[in-house]
Amino acid sequence: FVMSADRRQSAMTLVEILVVLAVILIMIGALGGAGIHLKRQSEIRLTESVIGILEMALEQYYTDYSDYVPQVDNQTQFNNSVGQTSTRIRPPAVDWPDDLKEAAWSSETLYYFFRRSPNAARIISTLMDQAISNKDGSGRPLVIEIPTGGTAHDLIRFVDAWGMPIRYTYNSALNPFPILTSAGPDKRFDTESDNITN
Repeated sequence: FVMSADRRQSAMTLVEILVVLAVILIMIGALGGAGIHLKRQSEIRLTESVIGILEMALEQYYTDYSDYVPQVDNQTQFNNSVGQTSTRIRPPAVDWPDDLKEAAWSSETLYYFFRRSPNAARIISTLMDQAISNKDGSGRPLVIEIPTGGTAHDLIRFVDAWGMPIRYTYNSALNPFPILTSAGPDKRFDTESDNITN
């Protein structure tokens, strides 16, 4: 009789097991939510860091040339700014929504001009591989062909932690210093609430 009473006291009831499982599930849910929050915060910090490095490169470019990189929003403006009457992109279809096309071209131009400036080039060489990309919106690598000399180069742009192009805008009449903007976690420039800028 004493043995069976001890067995009953040491065994857990179904209700106790369910309570323990509920507590474990709540803890897992809380840790998962905290993990997502920490990941997002680290992506924001990474993007802020990339923008900070690009700001330093802009200052060095200005030191070299006494002007900032021109703003470019499309391929025709890109051709004009790099001194080419035409360039060809392979593959030809650049799969970006309209607001990202402008950001991509402005970012590609920024990269091109930074590579020409010794001081700016030294600074952008410190960027990690995740901060530059030659991929279009579909993940295909882009190459730009310059007819003069028949040379081909990766069409490289600066990107944020979410793989989206960092938009470069410069209008000296409105702002004496260029503006660098990430579309933020939602990857859309038209929702300024989560945009990251200098």
